[in-house]
Amino acid sequence: MRRLVFVCAFLCALVELQIAFAQPDQIHVGPNVHVSQADATYPLGEIMLSADPADANHLLGCGIVYGESENRRWTVAYLSMDGGETWRSTLDTKRFEDSSDEACALGRNGLALHIAIGRLLNPATKITSTVLGVYRSTDGGRTWMRPEDMPMKFQLIERESLAIDNRSSRSADTVYIAGSSWIRGLAHEDATGFGGFGVWRSRDGGVTFDGPLKRAAAVNQLVLEPGSSAVLSDGTLVSLIGILKNYKFGSGVVARSTSEESNAVLYSVLSTDGGENLSEAVKVDDFFMVWGQKDSGALTLGMPMLAADPGDGPFRDRLYATWGDERGGRPGIRLAYSSDKGKTWSKSVLIDDVPTPADKSEGAKNFLPTVAVNKAGVVAVTWYDRRDNPDGLGWYVRLRASLDGGDTWLPSIRVSEKPNTFSHKLFTFANAPGQYGYTSDEKDTVERPIHVTVGLQLRQFYAGDYAGLAADASGTFHALWIDDRTGLAQIWSAPIVVLGKAIRNGDAALAALTDVSGEVQLKIVSSKYDRESNAVLLGIRLQNSSRESIRGPVKLRLVNVSSTIGNPSAANADNELTRPGAVWDFSSLLTENVLKPGETSPVRQLVFHINNPRDFFDGKILHTDLLNFDIRVLAAGAESLAKAVRDKPE
Repeated sequence: MRRLVFVCAFLCALVELQIAFAQPDQIHVGPNVHVSQADATYPLGEIMLSADPADANHLLGCGIVYGESENRRWTVAYLSMDGGETWRSTLDTKRFEDSSDEACALGRNGLALHIAIGRLLNPATKITSTVLGVYRSTDGGRTWMRPEDMPMKFQLIERESLAIDNRSSRSADTVYIAGSSWIRGLAHEDATGFGGFGVWRSRDGGVTFDGPLKRAAAVNQLVLEPGSSAVLSDGTLVSLIGILKNYKFGSGVVARSTSEESNAVLYSVLSTDGGENLSEAVKVDDFFMVWGQKDSGALTLGMPMLAADPGDGPFRDRLYATWGDERGGRPGIRLAYSSDKGKTWSKSVLIDDVPTPADKSEGAKNFLPTVAVNKAGVVAVTWYDRRDNPDGLGWYVRLRASLDGGDTWLPSIRVSEKPNTFSHKLFTFANAPGQYGYTSDEKDTVERPIHVTVGLQLRQFYAGDYAGLAADASGTFHALWIDDRTGLAQIWSAPIVVLGKAIRNGDAALAALTDVSGEVQLKIVSSKYDRESNAVLLGIRLQNSSRESIRGPVKLRLVNVSSTIGNPSAANADNELTRPGAVWDFSSLLTENVLKPGETSPVRQLVFHINNPRDFFDGKILHTDLLNFDIRVLAAGAESLAKAVRDKPE
């Protein structure tokens, strides 16, 4: 009954919320809920969220508490059993001297896990050791058991993530921990080794773990941004890995990307046998990684994130990878997808829909994306967005959704009702040799005064390395984020409903059509820009470059479009859409509704309009790219001419 009351209240508030956020009709954000009330006197950061695969009311979140008064950190877990309406704290890791890099996940039948890297102090020797604390629950996170800590002296793991196999019967409840690791040399335990990627596996729901299974990066490369992992319906484990291409070990310096060359590569790696072996890495995309630069790096960090389609629709097991990337001069949010379980990836696209500024480097520095897919195949991506924060520091959380497998995206909407503004309290840390708060175990053997550093905790400026987004068993999305509306950085959540389900080609009328873009050449026979009306007119022909006839209907569907001059829109699409998803029908131009091998269609004009145009010359660069767009050619299919003639109605 409580859940029903909440849903009614949520739906009744939709009209008011739509006015407040000017949302598209398909996306509805529920009220913001204060998750971390139990720790309201502390600042928090670096959060994750998981949803029960069977119970839509059951959610588990986790984060890091920054205890300034104690100069230490610990991790916490928050549980909701009413669909995110209320939350309570059920776990903390204060037993450690310091703990961070937490992850949490829900499985089936009450399984819940929370992990964190912790530092334990030996009172006798005054020496600290590093372990991975693994907490396990069999009642959904209400109470927690603590197995033996996993030692990390020889099995280092960092920025780790959790994945539970909730779908594959042959490896049900298998748990994976994945993250950056280190492969030691042979000489002795401290010998120089190689950075790499490691996977630990549990076959008993997190009671015990074996491994790690590791893959080394190449010489002078570093696994700096390991992403999250996903388990597909057949039990395949897929993980994301961000690797720096050139790194001098021990320098701590990360080379920055140039305008044309990335400093890193984003890869995917697979295990198709339940964690027995790891595949060779597959390139997802060039990665223009932002890390540690004083001008923007400390504001735009965040790990790559991965999600898989869990449903039985047209995009079952499709993988979606999202990451922050500064190509083009502005840290933005990119996304790519894989339709073959991570073996190949689509071209990535920028999806944070920030209007293009005259100087791209001056655009909003957006960061910390995360992605989830619900049972209807709807894809949602959230990120921390700075377009509405003039100081370039604060943020709102925004969301975009896709109903066609990541080809096109609805306009973004705000999720957070209030911004993070840094108008209240900033939190600090203190660092001195011999004490562990935010320091190391290095021994100072030189006789000199003790050096103490007091600084601002950098993670408050980018909210940590992770954010939270999950889809519950009913299909509702839940976002988890950090903002300081109370005066301290706190955790907030909101339910988000995206109406509709995923449809191939984004429209029921197009769902039966096949992508024949690889069989067709698009020939531009004329182009014109009318500066007075800011219209771009393109004369288009289609030529069948295959050996088979292409049967109509034949339609062009716009996937994405951009311009360096302004904000472009389609002006003469047959379905009257102006954004990606616009369709132009070439069927009426075909003879007998067939485009034969080698045949070229008559010309059809495509018209685009450049909205809010700016000067071609901004004082530095002459901008000449009026349009950049991707378009798919859809048709009923390709078949031999003999079959087309044979099947022709009399």
